[in-house]
Amino acid sequence: MNLKKNLYIHLEISSRELISNLLLSIFAIKKGFRVHLGDLYSLKKILNKKKNKKGIFIAKGNIDIETHKLVKNKCEKLVSIDQEITPGFSDYYYKNIIKTRYSFLSKNFDLFFWLNNKIKKNFESSLQLK
Repeated sequence: MNLKKNLYIHLEISSRELISNLLLSIFAIKKGFRVHLGDLYSLKKILNKKKNKKGIFIAKGNIDIETHKLVKNKCEKLVSIDQEITPGFSDYYYKNIIKTRYSFLSKNFDLFFWLNNKIKKNFESSLQLK
């Protein structure tokens, strides 16, 4: 039997993130994923019941250390997609928000998604990712 891969999507603020995450969910379901879209409390309850380490967890950088440990123990990958770090801001803004959200946990993420090269360069310089 071929088991579906789980995709956990942390929805922090639904008014800002719901539409884009629903679209992502549709594409994931079409690729055979089982999608769990919800707030952190609900996703943690699901993860605590898991017996194996399978799936992908998509979050922003501002989840707490305890949740990061849980995700790393229960999921194969921890991915960052941050809808708030969008094009149009100064390097100063990017560096401050990146350091605030990611500095102490950046090594725990397996993959980051950026919207443009300016944001990527600020991530790399702020977190020494290269």
